[in-house]
Amino acid sequence: MQLEILTVQQMYEADRLAISNVGSSYKLMQNAVATLLDSLQSMVNSSTGILILCGRGNNGGDGMLLAAQFDARGYGVKVLFCGSDLQWSKITGDAELARNAWLQQNNSISFLADIASDGINNFLQQFISDYPSGVFVIDAIFGAGLSRNIEEPVFSLIKCLNEIRGKSADGKKRDSSFTVASIDLPSGINGNTGNICGIAMYADLTISFFRKKPAHILQPGKNHCGKTVITDIGIPDSVLAILQPDTISNAPELWKQDLVFPDAHTHKYTRGHTLVVSGPKYATGAARLAAMAALRAGAGVVTIASAADAMAINAAHCTEIMLCQIDGTSSLMQALNEKRVNSIVIGPGFGVGQYCRDLTLAAIQHCAVVVLDADAITSFSSKAGGNPEILFNAIASSQATVVLTPHEGEFRRLFGHHGQTSDSNGKLQVARESASTSGAIVVYKGADTVIASPCGRCVISDNGAPWLATAGSGDILAGTVAGLLGQKNQHQLKHGNSLNTVAAAVWLHSEASAVLGPGMIAGDLPLVYPQLLKAAYESSLL
Repeated sequence: MQLEILTVQQMYEADRLAISNVGSSYKLMQNAVATLLDSLQSMVNSSTGILILCGRGNNGGDGMLLAAQFDARGYGVKVLFCGSDLQWSKITGDAELARNAWLQQNNSISFLADIASDGINNFLQQFISDYPSGVFVIDAIFGAGLSRNIEEPVFSLIKCLNEIRGKSADGKKRDSSFTVASIDLPSGINGNTGNICGIAMYADLTISFFRKKPAHILQPGKNHCGKTVITDIGIPDSVLAILQPDTISNAPELWKQDLVFPDAHTHKYTRGHTLVVSGPKYATGAARLAAMAALRAGAGVVTIASAADAMAINAAHCTEIMLCQIDGTSSLMQALNEKRVNSIVIGPGFGVGQYCRDLTLAAIQHCAVVVLDADAITSFSSKAGGNPEILFNAIASSQATVVLTPHEGEFRRLFGHHGQTSDSNGKLQVARESASTSGAIVVYKGADTVIASPCGRCVISDNGAPWLATAGSGDILAGTVAGLLGQKNQHQLKHGNSLNTVAAAVWLHSEASAVLGPGMIAGDLPLVYPQLLKAAYESSLL
């Protein structure tokens, strides 16, 4: 499975390294067009109108060469060059060779520069009327390297195409006879960040080459791609050893060998003991959700550490989960030592303030795995009277594996302006920087959850379903992370791959939501873990 994710720059280098393998850069373009033709030919027929939008670079070259191939096979093809006739005549390099291939096959060409902004719709509507059985638009205007905002008249062209296609804010396509396929990435998407450069094409299908780029799985880029297909154009996998990509797509193939499963010599304490710190008597549910998630993730023992006034409430709801009473940092440290705890969750439903900060700092110094969620993250923000540097310094001075699981608001509160994304600084980069700054593994949650390690390695998880947007799902994730990491012994934590185990927790949590579907609530998620973990276990034996 192709898990590596390449930046735009790494993909350029992969192309360069592959040239000696395929013969020339133009041969690489020809290979790309051959795979495009294979992927697209089944989607059109002799009565389909094919409109290919071409830019001036190699992405446009792919489009022109593809146009020549479609025309040679008898399809109705029209090329709209997104520039002027002067720019068309000045195309160079491989794009020039592709342009010449089109001119030898069919010298018909329309220039966007010759169409007034208010005439773009008329141009497109006329093309649609010429092919009433269906229109297939191929977007080859800009590739993944775009970093500037799209200007007129391309802006109006993309806007008009999106409107005709019927892509609205709810993400549903209105016109099934009007299909858009993008080469490499939908035009208007920054390949490294997934950000929109002013406006972006909505595609039903995106075809790219060799490996995915960040924008194929980061939002909002992913939402514009439709279905993404990666094709083989002759770049050997051996170039990955040279490129050394540090961003990976989340899938069981990444981490299934890192999971710890019991054997004949296992007892409950060798499977890990997770401690979840409960909130006050009026906010105990979050801790119980996290505790049950840790237990279902495989922890041998799970205990809820509770203030005296919440003991009875937690006891009334817990069967397999144990309880202990704490009233400060000293009793927390006693619980950590006496009960052989090796992972702890602090934050869900706990409350923001100094008490939360005190318990968190004590845990970081006395527990092997510390998962900080919700209030434990917010408590160290300046707006809550905290100081992020105190947390980061504590992590740096300890031996603990610390995991932060913030959603977007908590992330920004803790990391301040360093946590702000921009046109050139996307979620992947700020997550990577935050992990380096904090010394923790950072799980930046969302539809495109980024899991970043302090060493710079990142995993992007995009298998989540929208049903996760429900109260308590974050508490479940925190418990899942602690439950999986707590099953590793101290040697495995120091020398193994904790990032992969955290990625496993994120995948498990997300996949459970996809299995459950509409109507799920957070407490349902751990009920699906046994079947998912069984599948991972059986797969790891192969």
